[in-house]
Amino acid sequence: MAENEHVLDQIARYLGEEQAEKITNHDLPFSIAGIDLKKPPGFTGKVVEWINHGAHYPRRNLAVIAALTAIGNIAGLKYRDDISGITTNLLSICIAGTGTGKDWIIAAMKEIISSSGMGAACCGDMKSKQEVIRNLIEHQAAFYIKDEIGEIMRSIENAKKSGNAAYLEGITGEIMSIFTKANTSLQVGGDIKRDMIKAMQIQMASIAKIMEEQGDESGRYRSRMDSMMPLYESISRDGSLPKPFLSLLGCTTMEAFEGSINVEVVKNGLLNRTIIVEENDTNPKYNTQCQRTPFPYDYELLNIGGSGVFPSASDRIENYEEPQKISTNIEAKKMLLMIMDWQWEYAEYHKEHTGYESLARRAYEFISKVSTILAIGDGAVRTSEHIKWAAAYIKRDIENKIGLAIYATGKQAGAQKEEVMDSLEARAVHLCGKKGVYRSTLVHKLKRKGLDTAKIESFIDRLVNKEVLVHDGKFVKNKQ
Repeated sequence: MAENEHVLDQIARYLGEEQAEKITNHDLPFSIAGIDLKKPPGFTGKVVEWINHGAHYPRRNLAVIAALTAIGNIAGLKYRDDISGITTNLLSICIAGTGTGKDWIIAAMKEIISSSGMGAACCGDMKSKQEVIRNLIEHQAAFYIKDEIGEIMRSIENAKKSGNAAYLEGITGEIMSIFTKANTSLQVGGDIKRDMIKAMQIQMASIAKIMEEQGDESGRYRSRMDSMMPLYESISRDGSLPKPFLSLLGCTTMEAFEGSINVEVVKNGLLNRTIIVEENDTNPKYNTQCQRTPFPYDYELLNIGGSGVFPSASDRIENYEEPQKISTNIEAKKMLLMIMDWQWEYAEYHKEHTGYESLARRAYEFISKVSTILAIGDGAVRTSEHIKWAAAYIKRDIENKIGLAIYATGKQAGAQKEEVMDSLEARAVHLCGKKGVYRSTLVHKLKRKGLDTAKIESFIDRLVNKEVLVHDGKFVKNKQ
């Protein structure tokens, strides 16, 4: 966790000495000493180990979010948080260099989901919001696993400048809308509603014909017909799709991702609701211990997915039964109450001083989601260990997004000199990390319009002189 604390410390410097001391009080209300964010506890940690074992190049941060998202997907039609009813779907963006192992992360995640019997719900392209809804008609769940998602996000930003963004923005808007409706329903209308009704009528007529001609000794077809009727009635009567479950794991490069960043999308848009995971090393060494083996936890996943899975690939993946709730032990409940209070104080501080309270206010929701996913893999009992790890993980994500917001502020047209400098410093500190980067790489990544190489070199020298960064031979690092 220490390697990420620099982001808020850096922000505090620009708010004055008094606030610099106050901001340190925004540590979590319990100790997270010894937490390793690359090693989740329990069953989730075992899944992460399997992903890492099969990786040609170490992508340990991406392996964690892939495991969390996959388990959340498999459990999502069956389980809920016992305190707030929060669902286990996640939106996440994975940032890594070209040719550094993103493909294996995607392949591993698909293999995990397929092992549960829910592979048919995996989706790739998102060409239009109509297609997004049609995927949710085919199955109650839609698990988007998308490579090069940064290109879609960048296309939206470019289209805004020409006034042609409505079509593309409709996709991300639909994703954000559906993401929040896993406990309620999604309204549909017009041609989509009519197409849904027609398709279901054809399917039910086909099932009825099979039952008439071949019988149904096992009761499977009757069960299928019974499961379709509530959905058919909901669509016909209300024009609504009940409890749609949508998740997203998208991969991209930093170059493509940076082209899509602006203040609004970080504070209030898609990125506000997204966990952002970055692998800073763009030239990882080959993993000589790499050994790809079949996923070994099929039985555990079938127990987690439970009644959300049907045996035939032709059946709809769905579960409209009353969701099961995890149980949270007494110590973990106390910690969640502490997080509620901490979140308010954290957001209040940013409301007064930085304007980033919308980022801080999502802390409890996502800590609840992540800790619920961890608990499901460990017998559906949430403990203090799950809470601590989830809280550390989400606090890091919020801090990184605050750093992104500062970076986006300095990028925007009309930015003041101070904003540009703050933006560059936030980006430099984030890129360097504890391990550091080549000075030439840092210069290249900090370049932007109006700042040539000489100015960037001078800026880095100033950060070294201020002891924000340390120049260690060829590398530039964060001050230890």
